[in-house]
Amino acid sequence: MKICTPVSWGGTLGPNGYHHFGEPARDEKNTLIFSGFIKNRHQLTKDTSQSDAELVLAGIQTQGTDFIKRLEGSFVIALWDGATLSLFRDGFGIKPLYWSKLGGQFSFSTHIRPLLEAGVPAELNEEALPTWLSLRYVPGPETLFKGVFLVQPGTCLQVKSDGQIETKVFYSLPDGVVDKGISRKLAISNTLDILAKSVSSAISVSSGQNGVGMLLSSGIDSAAIAALAKGHKITAFTYGMAGQINEIDEAKGIADECGFEHISVKGRPDDFKALKDAIFALEEPLGDAVIAATWRLMTAAGAHSSVLLSGEGADEQMGGYVHHLVYAKLASFGQKFPRKARNLMADAMSAIPAKVWDLMIPYPGKPGKKAFERIGAAIKSLEHPAHSCAALQSLFSPDEQRRLLTKEMAAKTNWKADAAANAISVRWGKGSDIINPLLRADLAGWNVDYNMLRMSKLAAANGIEPVFPYLDHRLVELSLTVPGDYKIKGWQRKVLLRKALNGVVSNKIRLKEKHPFTLSACQVFDTGWTKLVSQTLSEESVQKRGWFNPLEVAKIRDAAPGNLLYDKQRAALVILELWARMYLDKATGQD
Repeated sequence: MKICTPVSWGGTLGPNGYHHFGEPARDEKNTLIFSGFIKNRHQLTKDTSQSDAELVLAGIQTQGTDFIKRLEGSFVIALWDGATLSLFRDGFGIKPLYWSKLGGQFSFSTHIRPLLEAGVPAELNEEALPTWLSLRYVPGPETLFKGVFLVQPGTCLQVKSDGQIETKVFYSLPDGVVDKGISRKLAISNTLDILAKSVSSAISVSSGQNGVGMLLSSGIDSAAIAALAKGHKITAFTYGMAGQINEIDEAKGIADECGFEHISVKGRPDDFKALKDAIFALEEPLGDAVIAATWRLMTAAGAHSSVLLSGEGADEQMGGYVHHLVYAKLASFGQKFPRKARNLMADAMSAIPAKVWDLMIPYPGKPGKKAFERIGAAIKSLEHPAHSCAALQSLFSPDEQRRLLTKEMAAKTNWKADAAANAISVRWGKGSDIINPLLRADLAGWNVDYNMLRMSKLAAANGIEPVFPYLDHRLVELSLTVPGDYKIKGWQRKVLLRKALNGVVSNKIRLKEKHPFTLSACQVFDTGWTKLVSQTLSEESVQKRGWFNPLEVAKIRDAAPGNLLYDKQRAALVILELWARMYLDKATGQD
């Protein structure tokens, strides 16, 4: 077996192409290469002259590969001992690590493009397409490229010289079973203590870097990091756009109070043009226009910072998303009624006007009646929690996918109505708590394959190392072992975090409801966006691609603006087509 290490290993794609983060570390037997950020570096070594690769190799020399369990932060590691290649990825999947086996050659890289350059065909993974249509991302280890896979979080993938591949898990998320010995008071105290230490460690290790930044909104997650980092030299970056929730002024007030420099990134009506840059850097399509805003934030931050703190990862473990609240209410409701009665109620919901639903459920924007049909589907499948959550989260429902896919593509995808539910199910937690298994599934799925992929790769493309203080294993392990009603109580989300931050952030910030950042493309982008939609989703373009039925695409393309679900479906299909042109057509000379 020939093992190929593409030149981009340990590096990222910056504006001028590939660049390298560090040289390999070697001893008489091993070669080790490393990319990432070791947050607890000061606890592992006092030798500031050691590179991260040298630190890890020295640890392996004395403690074996169990030393990697002691690493905190984000990392991917390759270790070659002359007979076996071992690939490691951090427990939260913050950094991606791709691999492909083609004939007698095994290739791996932190990016997909080097694998394509090494000879892997740029072909659509048809069987992953239905899951992408539901979730807007492809759950690992699959990707949307046929034959390209991800090393899973907390896993060591070993490749023998004879070509055999084995996987070993060195870190797993807690399964969500409640530890009844943790009182509410202790959970509140520990939450603040762990988060404060995590922020402090991140800043301490970052102190030698060329500029430390942070992404700052006016919400509780990033405001807490700012408050705990007060007094340090940090530049804060905030994105805001007229016509959406604009947090620039409030975020600037927080930055001023903490003594940070503040840079506002004002959204523009032509920000959709950033989609192409974002898709190129992501290499996989993430089906939401918010990637354009993230790209603009990262390009601004990259001009001032090499390390960037972010509040990502808080919502997934603290119950911050709308579907967490909706599912908690539905599951609690479902326990009170037999299945037949629930089904009758779900059918009766179709008579409730969409305006009433818009008032009841705190979605960002107006989801419209079709979105609330998903709540009915979730109620009908409450016996299977992962299926219920898949109904709530799916961008395209199974019925919509059935109409959207051509017969030929449906056959190629081996289409199944429960593809997304199955992806969620394998990540679902255990135990009788209503909330914790869902939070575990989101941490192992959405957070890894959407959030971390979006943040890490767009940051890396601008020369930034992102750091996520909430993704501290102690905090996640605490969050997933305390009762769900510590986190969602009544109609309030993130209760545990709010109580922990009493006196740390202002009550105005601590108690206000979460306002999800979302870009309603039709409302904020100029007519250039309409032209892009018309061009990428034209009947000719759709027929040429051959994946979708033109009439079904036309319904989405031509739907009146302002409906959140249609806006998101439209943006997702545009992003998918741009990706296909950029990566699939270019490879075959069709672009």
